[in-house]
Amino acid sequence: MSTTGINDDRDKLELLAGHVLGDLSDEESERLEAILSDNDTRQALWELERTAATVQVAIGAQMDERLPEHVADQIRASARDILLSESSDVEAFVQPAKPATAAPVRELFAWFCAAACLIFAFSFWQPNEESTAETRSSLIAQAETIQVNWTAGKTPFASPVEGDVVWDNTTQTGFMRFVNMPINDPTIEQYQLWIIDPERDDEPIDGGVFDITSEGEVLVKIDAKLAVVNPAAFAITIEKAGGVVVSSQERLPLLAAVEG
Repeated sequence: MSTTGINDDRDKLELLAGHVLGDLSDEESERLEAILSDNDTRQALWELERTAATVQVAIGAQMDERLPEHVADQIRASARDILLSESSDVEAFVQPAKPATAAPVRELFAWFCAAACLIFAFSFWQPNEESTAETRSSLIAQAETIQVNWTAGKTPFASPVEGDVVWDNTTQTGFMRFVNMPINDPTIEQYQLWIIDPERDDEPIDGGVFDITSEGEVLVKIDAKLAVVNPAAFAITIEKAGGVVVSSQERLPLLAAVEG
């Protein structure tokens, strides 16, 4: 947070955090009003409110609910590093024991938001991955869901790529799974999914442009641009950055044909 000019003033920081928590007394509210004439303080309050809202939405929990343990551990570790340079009472702020007064709670909340900013990309990426896997598993459990394996297309990769496509026509939801898919440079070229559905149109349906950014197993959600009626096959092409409206299919490394 760019709280230039107030980070060293613990009293102001506690007032700002108390405002976001909604537990200021009348006297504290008056003190806060007095310091909000300062541009740096107003900016700091806005940043703290924005960060708090972002964190709360991301974890899908209220402040009095228990955080997932791995997220809590990450926050405590990051908060401890920050507080080492700010306070000699680190343990009172970062341990899970209930603080005795409101001020440490507010300060912990302020530093929690700072720590959450530092670990946001990592901490909230993992639950999203778990949610994707869980949704895919739920689709597979449904009798009407289509699940077909990838096979080599007309221009296969140098090394075999495994995986499958899962598609539910009722909810128009699906996922692609790839194992050992080559990592692409999105500034040069991207992968694009095409859903072949003769009952809808002679032209394949655009299933979305995507990137492979890591080795091993990768899950990608299907983003069909049109409603799918009865898919006959799924194809992956390699296109220019941003994808194309109509593919020449010159580079088609993977294909998943639906039986029947």
